[in-house]
Amino acid sequence: MLNTYNAAHPTTPAAGMSSHVLRCKVDSDVQMMQMLHEVYRWVPGAEQVRPTPAVRAQKELLIANMETMWVTPAAWVFHQIFGMRTTRIAGKRTAERPSPGRTVFAVNPFPYQVPDGTLHWVLWMASPVAEWPDERITAEIAREVDERGGGEFVWYANPKMSMGDPELHHVQCFWRTADAAR
Repeated sequence: MLNTYNAAHPTTPAAGMSSHVLRCKVDSDVQMMQMLHEVYRWVPGAEQVRPTPAVRAQKELLIANMETMWVTPAAWVFHQIFGMRTTRIAGKRTAERPSPGRTVFAVNPFPYQVPDGTLHWVLWMASPVAEWPDERITAEIAREVDERGGGEFVWYANPKMSMGDPELHHVQCFWRTADAAR
């Protein structure tokens, strides 16, 4: 299986083919995403890889509230996404850290405007980015997608991450179920 797909230099599938099932990392460059979208209509294109203004405003409000209520944004993620217990330090909330290597595959709370039938999820990883080579991320997403009935997916690390923490990593995943591919 191809691990990374480069729309500018497709090696598998041949240029113009759309019957190949994608289950790989892709380049996050908007022009590359657009080229991939033109072959695989379910993959978000250049105009679909950012949140709408309304969703962006919701995200900015949440991040502003996090800064006043939480010790770090990562503590919020550890509680809200990983379900870890919270405590208070100097009036702010913090959360226990999940076990290193633990993952959660979840719906993106601030989804992009993806094509109909495309799901926008996030793979959250409770360990440093260095512990997550591309092959490991692809395998983990494949396992998660397969547990949900299978399908195809593409993923990338967001070049504009808003949740920075040395012990937390996440990637954007766009996928469609096996049923949607039929």
